[in-house]
Amino acid sequence: MKLVLVLIAICALGLGGPGAVVAGKTHTVDPAGMQPALNPAFDWDCWQTGGGTVCEASRSESYEGLEVDFLACAGGPVFSSGTYSVDARRVGDADGLALSTTFRDSYVEWFTADPDGYGLRLRSTGQRKTVFTYADAGDPDTVSLSIIGVDIRVAGPGLGVLMKDVGHWTWDSDGNVVKSAGSHITEESFAESHTMICNALNLGS
Repeated sequence: MKLVLVLIAICALGLGGPGAVVAGKTHTVDPAGMQPALNPAFDWDCWQTGGGTVCEASRSESYEGLEVDFLACAGGPVFSSGTYSVDARRVGDADGLALSTTFRDSYVEWFTADPDGYGLRLRSTGQRKTVFTYADAGDPDTVSLSIIGVDIRVAGPGLGVLMKDVGHWTWDSDGNVVKSAGSHITEESFAESHTMICNALNLGS
């Protein structure tokens, strides 16, 4: 199920709380003072640096027997079990105005035709770094987005790689692609991969 996150967006929870004293970081600040507001899905630890502010959060989770809607096959659903982790970091100026926000996430999961994980298992792995960069400190209208070091793969024993997306993307503040490199999933390649995954799990396409 986490494969869809690297194709769409990041949503995660963090550790710690507002004003908490982090080991070795005694000059803590209130996360509520950061601009623009930090992602409310996180509990952030924030502190002062020599000339600015830094906020961090991280989380890991596991899941079992989740139905993967976007991989639905003619012969039945595909299920996923695995683990997912994400680290988040916001860097700001001395006034708490954002300069960049970075997410590093990774997952390992198994696709099966059985919700309990029995039978043939296809291994799905992924990792990426997502960076939001502010041309003007704290101004969300000037944010550019880069997804770097994408490495998504679905493979099975004796089947080789059935799906992959590797490389990086960069979009400007208007949502236009300004840089792309590597081998990325397209509508056509996804359709081909979907067929191979369904057939590998004996679920038809």
